[in-house]
Amino acid sequence: MTRSKLDLATHLLKLCNDTTTDPQKLADVMTIRKLHYEIEKAEADLDEIDSKIKEAKSKDKKPRPIWSFLTLDSDDDT
Repeated sequence: MTRSKLDLATHLLKLCNDTTTDPQKLADVMTIRKLHYEIEKAEADLDEIDSKIKEAKSKDKKPRPIWSFLTLDSDDDT
């Protein structure tokens, strides 16, 4: 089943977390090809962000030495 321009515009706005833009106005301005392109780009960005989050969570964090608490050093240096 083919999705309408309005459905594609609504999906794109949901991916971008945009609640202020009217999907009908966006559908009127953009072509179906452009909507598909922007959706693919937004999904790729989301995948990249998700992979960076997983990588950051999987990193082994070293415990901060006591000296860093006493001298108020940040953890970024170690």
